[in-house]
Amino acid sequence: MQIVIVAPVEANHQLATAPSHLGLRLAAATPPRYRVNVLHPQTPAALSQATQREGTALYVLLWSIPLSSQLVAWMVELAAQHTLLLAWRAPTPAPVAQLLEFCDAVVVGDIQRLWGRLLADAESQRLLPCYAEIDIGAPVV
Repeated sequence: MQIVIVAPVEANHQLATAPSHLGLRLAAATPPRYRVNVLHPQTPAALSQATQREGTALYVLLWSIPLSSQLVAWMVELAAQHTLLLAWRAPTPAPVAQLLEFCDAVVVGDIQRLWGRLLADAESQRLLPCYAEIDIGAPVV
């Protein structure tokens, strides 16, 4: 299975460097049987170009920037061909219902703790709509 981890950043955003480090940590924690690419596009236009891939893949979006209509349009287009999993990392509450309109699954909380389960669920094509983590580290689904 091909996995594409997308960690878009905005130069002026307060969390601009956090997704990049997380993307690399997830890639390093991924078993070698998966093919992993980590992308760090700086603009919606670069995001669109960077994510054009042949075949299908699991796209993992590490999101820490506000949703814009242009970014939502890109996600809708991407979801038409690929499995789309969005990890909400923005400082505002996750609009889960809105995100599920164009994502296959949404992760709220620490994606690293759920990474193994997410990969297994995606590989078996049994992703749940929403994954969340409570303080003790146990997944709540």
